[in-house]
Amino acid sequence: MKKTVFITFFPAYPHRSGAASVSYNIFKYTVGEKWLIQLSGYDRIEKLNNDMTVISVADNSKTKFRKLIGILKQIKKMSNLIQEINPDSIYFEGASWVLYFVLLYKELRRKGINAKYIYHSHNVEYILRKQKYWPIVAIITRWSEKYILTHCDYSTAVSEIDAQQFLKLYDIKPAILPNGIDLEKFDKVTDEQIKEIKEKYRLPYKTVLFMGLIGYKPNDEAVDYLINKIFPELLKNIPEAKLVVIGGKVNYMHPWLINPGNIPPEDVPIFIKACEVCVSPIFSGSGTRLKILEYLAASKPVISTTKGAEGLDIVDKEQIVLADNSDAFINQLSKYLTDDQAVDKLIEKSKDAVKKYDWNQIMEKFQEGIYHS
Repeated sequence: MKKTVFITFFPAYPHRSGAASVSYNIFKYTVGEKWLIQLSGYDRIEKLNNDMTVISVADNSKTKFRKLIGILKQIKKMSNLIQEINPDSIYFEGASWVLYFVLLYKELRRKGINAKYIYHSHNVEYILRKQKYWPIVAIITRWSEKYILTHCDYSTAVSEIDAQQFLKLYDIKPAILPNGIDLEKFDKVTDEQIKEIKEKYRLPYKTVLFMGLIGYKPNDEAVDYLINKIFPELLKNIPEAKLVVIGGKVNYMHPWLINPGNIPPEDVPIFIKACEVCVSPIFSGSGTRLKILEYLAASKPVISTTKGAEGLDIVDKEQIVLADNSDAFINQLSKYLTDDQAVDKLIEKSKDAVKKYDWNQIMEKFQEGIYHS
């Protein structure tokens, strides 16, 4: 039986963000015996089943500076754990921690660990860092990203768009490993569960859902756009409409805003189904939006900017509705909050779009490519 180790410098289990959900499901649907080694708030070993083990390495740093200094100690501990496991494959999960992956890779190579090294990128990190950090941070990120892409045996991008950006930046084109969803979780949701969630979170009729990690710039921009530009105008036509934001607490208070913060992962599929329309007004960033796949899996009408749907194989006006300015966004929201026939028509066609993103199919195909390359 093949042994695989997954490394995350953030808590991927239990998953409470899009990135964590992606890493956890890659871990879950990989065939063979596997370990997830993650930085967390505690030291713990959890056996999830016969072939899935989560090893949490404590990181109690109070500041970013202390975290940076302490990471060398964590990397040493992680490398020792990996050496004990002696895996066939090692996945470096994510992109924000690419410099840490370089340091860990060097330590593992120094120890003579000759596994197959796989860099699973969630986005093109240099592009994000260039937009929001000091130039020196972007330069370090670019060097780290190129290093890990050129030294790993296998590297991935979540979409053809990201793969082309890697090619342009580093003259390397990774394989495509798209973001996926666990369709079974959505299929199992019952009407009774939806009723309970509506009562638990006090969700009325005509709710518009935005889901995303608050504190992540593209998501913060989307929330600001919805609250300051979209909803004041939408409410003139549909005064009973409510905006629901999950993924963290936002710095706004309005009678039409519902903001539970972070909700338990097991509630997410039910919560989405409990809302009427789902939105993704994203204007920056890289990668693909897991939220859109989850919206579609819940059979909800989705309104997004073109950037929000970037990299996904879905068709405008057939499986999703794209709107890139506030007037168009408001018009489409008004339509899908009031026109049940339009909702039914869009949902019927969107069902086929999401089937190809089932994690089980994605990982089966991807692993065939790795072990036969």
